Amino acid sequence: GEDLLTAAKRELLEETGLKDVELWLCGTITIDTNDNPGIGIFVYRGDYKAGELKESKEGTLAWITLDQVFSLPLVEDLYQLLPRILNTSKSGRKFSALYTYDKQGQLNIRFSD
Repeated sequence: GEDLLTAAKRELLEETGLKDVELWLCGTITIDTNDNPGIGIFVYRGDYKAGELKESKEGTLAWITLDQVFSLPLVEDLYQLLPRILNTSKSGRKFSALYTYDKQGQLNIRFSD
């Protein structure tokens, strides 16, 4: 019963305690799971203005600087995805990505801008 932006704001509030964050769509990801249907992901970004982080069942939260991000153990797609997200402005062009897996289970990412 929610539109995508409302759902993103609700998830942000539930998982971090942050509200009143202006979010904007950066792009979409389609994951080919070799099943029907696949998976669709809508990637939003927002600017933090105020509010206190609140831990949730999702895990422990902490603020880190952007230069620290890539020294963390990230899931494999974030090394390619985060730079695209960080370079997407509110009024700029959005990205579209297709994730597929080869026979060895290796992730392949194809971006269309």
